[in-house]
Amino acid sequence: MSHLRKSPNAASQLADGPPAVSVHLISMSNPIEVRLRIPKNSNAPLLDDSGYPLDTASVRFRKVMTVTAIPKAGESIELIAGPRTLPATVLRADWSDADGKFVVACQYAQRSISVEEQNALVADPEWSLVPLI
Repeated sequence: MSHLRKSPNAASQLADGPPAVSVHLISMSNPIEVRLRIPKNSNAPLLDDSGYPLDTASVRFRKVMTVTAIPKAGESIELIAGPRTLPATVLRADWSDADGKFVVACQYAQRSISVEEQNALVADPEWSLVPLI
């Protein structure tokens, strides 16, 4: 089951008609790794193992999943973390020879992240917090 959904896009609708529909006769599954950057939450910062606040600019949340199509830069997507759905924007998608899959870099779509959404990412075992260093 995919944990990635494309958000509705107004550009996919005709000016005065119903939404455009594309039909795929062959469904292929593509493994990808999502790397999500989240904004800093000043009210409840992420803490490292020693209890010190983490700089969210220097860490990413990663998750491996299977999708039917590789998302493209600029697309809005929704990512699932526990009971929460997180809006994100795709920054880029690059093939990784070392990993044998596409790596999709995303940024949380809003200026701030709620404590509940941040905690959902941390608590979900499918997501891992990885330093960029």
